[in-house]
Amino acid sequence: MGLVFVTQTVPSKMEYINCKLVYSTDPASVRGRKNVIVIHPDFRMIVLANRPGFPFLGNDFFGTLGDIFSCHAVDNPNPDSELAMLRQYGPEVPEPVLQKLVAAFGELRSLADQGIINYPYSTREVVNIVKHLQKFPTEGLANVVRNVFDFDSYNNEMREILIRILHKHGIPIGAKPTSVLLAKEFPLPDPKFMGYWKVNQLGNTQQKFLCPIETRRTDVKGPLYINVQAFPMERHEARSLSFTEEHAFWSLPLNEVNLVCDVAVAQENETENVLYVATCNPVSLYFMGLSGANGYYVDLYDIFPRTVGGIWQPLVTVAPLGNPLRGQVILHEEQVEEDVLPVSRQSVLPRK
Repeated sequence: MGLVFVTQTVPSKMEYINCKLVYSTDPASVRGRKNVIVIHPDFRMIVLANRPGFPFLGNDFFGTLGDIFSCHAVDNPNPDSELAMLRQYGPEVPEPVLQKLVAAFGELRSLADQGIINYPYSTREVVNIVKHLQKFPTEGLANVVRNVFDFDSYNNEMREILIRILHKHGIPIGAKPTSVLLAKEFPLPDPKFMGYWKVNQLGNTQQKFLCPIETRRTDVKGPLYINVQAFPMERHEARSLSFTEEHAFWSLPLNEVNLVCDVAVAQENETENVLYVATCNPVSLYFMGLSGANGYYVDLYDIFPRTVGGIWQPLVTVAPLGNPLRGQVILHEEQVEEDVLPVSRQSVLPRK
């Protein structure tokens, strides 16, 4: 039998002062006792409490009441769950705005866990922003976020950290309508007629339009199993403070002696593009989905080795393939012109 003492006046027709809530397997044994209320067998109490310490200044709930409660630490929801919840609060808020908020606040919470910033931004602040945007859709995202953060209460160092994180995820704090930095326009001259070509219909036209074809035998070796390494990618929005042609940028973990040889983009599906970067010295391949959080690195030194003297350095180009070979690329070494390497990434990136 457990006892919970209640010292509170309940505003109802009957007032229970200094009563006892009693759970008993035999209600008849306590029936009729003064100031005793029998708890229903299905009664449950859910108590929410802030965690102790700054900034919520909550009490040590576990140390005080941990012996009579089954205590559970509730963490912030994961990005997918938080995004689904925000859609319920702001069904008319654009999806890209919700994704920016989830990504920005997720990184701020990570900084709070590392002790870099003091305030652990919770889902409550994000919900307030989304509810405000739902009610006032014409108000800019920067103004709403500025009201939540209240930058006047932070020191300069904390302000710089917050602004850097918000700019990284495309929230334009501090941007001005005049911050437009576009490339200079150069007018093209008027077109001039230079000449024309005419096809001669005399003679054997079929013979004239035939092109010589040279056939060579291609030897296919392999397959070769290569190591693929994943690394995290941080997307930085380039239009947070000013508007330019640049939309976003990433930083690849290139070596000091790596040289970029070729870059190609392939459309994986209707909503996803994949970026391929071929480098030399040594030969390697980087690829990543433009909306993903991870990139991938393939070391091809064993396939394109350098000579002993170190004079020859391969120059590699990359070409993505289409259907039915979508998800594969061809690497071609231009100097020797013998190595053509098809590389498949289907086992690395899951197809949707």
